[in-house]
This record gives sequence, C-alpha cells and structure tokens, in this order.
Amino acid sequence: MKTLSASKSELARVAIFAALGAAFAVQVFAESAPMTPDQLSRYMEPYVAEVNKVLPRMQGEGLRQEKVLARPGGVLVMNYTVLHPVSQEMLTHINSQGRTDAVRSLCGSTRARSLLEAGAVIRYGLYSSAGGRLTSIDVKREHCR
Repeated sequence: MKTLSASKSELARVAIFAALGAAFAVQVFAESAPMTPDQLSRYMEPYVAEVNKVLPRMQGEGLRQEKVLARPGGVLVMNYTVLHPVSQEMLTHINSQGRTDAVRSLCGSTRARSLLEAGAVIRYGLYSSAGGRLTSIDVKREHCR
C-alpha cells in the first residue's frame, strides 16, 4: 500500500485545500447584507445542496472531495478523503503549510474574504479512507487581519 510522504509532488497537493476552498467560497457568497451566523448558515444551504450534487469527486491523485455542509453558527465544512495512508511527516506539513496556504488563498479572494468577514468559518476536514479524522483546518475572519 502506498504511503504519502513529503516528496515535492505530494507536498504540492496540499495546495488543493486552499484552491478548492476559494473556488467554493466564490460560488457561495452572493451578497454582503449583515447576517447572524445562523442566518449565514441558512443562506449557504441552497448553494451547498447544489455543490453536493456533483460530489464526491476526485481532486487530484489520491484526494476525493466529499460532502460540503452548512453547519449551525455559519460554519462551512468541506470534507476530503485521502485514499492512501498519510505519513506523519505529511500530516505535520498539512497542519502547518496547509493552514498557511488556506488562509492566504481564502483571505486573498475578495468573495471568500467577504464571506469570512460576514462571520463564516470555513473548515476543511481531512479523513483517511478508513473514515478516521486526520485533521481539520478552520479559517476565520481574524486570520485575514
């Protein structure tokens, strides 16, 4: 069984987190009216339902995007499954560089940043193919300051 280690090609895949988050946030955010976190969650639900119609889908070698969820409190959850075992080195890299890349990408996107400024939390959940949670990365408004 292939184990993901921190080779250059594999480390590059970590950037998928950030790119997908920015793309999804652009699809979701359509207006800038102030909303409570729960209103924001309800606002996102129809968009989440549309995105989920095309999921799951592969997002590169060994990474599958699963369901997207609009959780209470304005939390947008995007779940991914890694189809190969992940080395500790790779998991450490995801937890450091993946977080940095996600913040940079989302905060650099006008629409994603607007979604965050409205109070949303964008959460990436990364799971093993056996279903166990490997890690999660939250991006919040304060990360963009």
